[in-house]
Formats: sequence, structure tokens, C-alpha cells
Amino acid sequence: MNSGQDFREKTVTSGVTDLHDDGRITAQHLAHGGKVTLPAHYVEQSVELGYASTIHRAQGFTVDTAHALVDASTDRAGAYVALTRGRENNQLYVTLADGEKRDDVLDRITGAYERDLTVHETVDQLRAEHRNIASLIAQHEDISELATQKVMEPYLMEGMSRVKRTPGTG
Repeated sequence: MNSGQDFREKTVTSGVTDLHDDGRITAQHLAHGGKVTLPAHYVEQSVELGYASTIHRAQGFTVDTAHALVDASTDRAGAYVALTRGRENNQLYVTLADGEKRDDVLDRITGAYERDLTVHETVDQLRAEHRNIASLIAQHEDISELATQKVMEPYLMEGMSRVKRTPGTG
């Protein structure tokens, strides 16, 4: 039981197995199963209920039932963590601002992610870009214009150097 040391850490989550009439609680460590009875004064000053937490704090924990509250600012990774904590049940609650629709918020959440692409996804993306006719035409036009400018530049400079200035025309 680690000599009871991990019951004193601030980040330990334990399940309450018994509530005593005098204010003591018996708690069981969720990771290794060790039990300890905490004195009433310690419970009053130092114990917090762990029924609610942030998504980031919940990562790595498994509970019987998880209830996740999300809104339009939640990203896809956060929603995934929130909705995979419950062993038996996961519930999702969507907070809506004025005028928002549930499906619009969920679409925004599923589209909100930043991640590195896998090699296969990168190849697929590059193939799609190289098969996009409109994009290829625009690239061709840009390259053609630059090539024309590079080829014509010496001739333009030579021609401009031959132009004689007429007095009074600047």
C-alpha cells in the first residue's frame, strides 16, 4: 500500500467505501486497491469530492459512468477523452449558446482538431492535391507567367535601352 504515502498526494483519486458517523471515511485507492481510514479533521480540511473534473484531469481514469459536458469550444481530442472514461456508460451533454443548434456544435467539435497526419494520410492528401485539375491549371498559369517574364526580361531590357529620349518628354 506504499505505506499510505500516495493517499496524501493531491492528485490521488480514491473511492469512498465507508462513511463513519464521526466524520471519518474509509477510502480505497483506485490504482492499487489499498484502503485507509481518514480522520474526520483531515476529511474536513483536505478531502474534495472527485465526481467532477476537467477533461485533461480525467485522462487515464476509468469510471463506471461518465457524464461529459461539452460546448462549441471543445476540440475533438477532448471530446474523445471525455466520452471514453466510462466503463459501463458514457453520457454527453451539449451546452448551447443563444441561437446554436446541437448538431452544429457537434459538427464543430468533430472538425476541431490539430494533429500530425500519418504517412498514409499525407500521401492521400498529396495525391488529391495533384489530381485537382483547377489547382493544376492555376499552378500552370503561374509557372507560365513567371517563365515568360524570365525569358522576355533580357529582351525588354535591351529594347528599353535602345529607346531614345525625346527632349521634353521626361
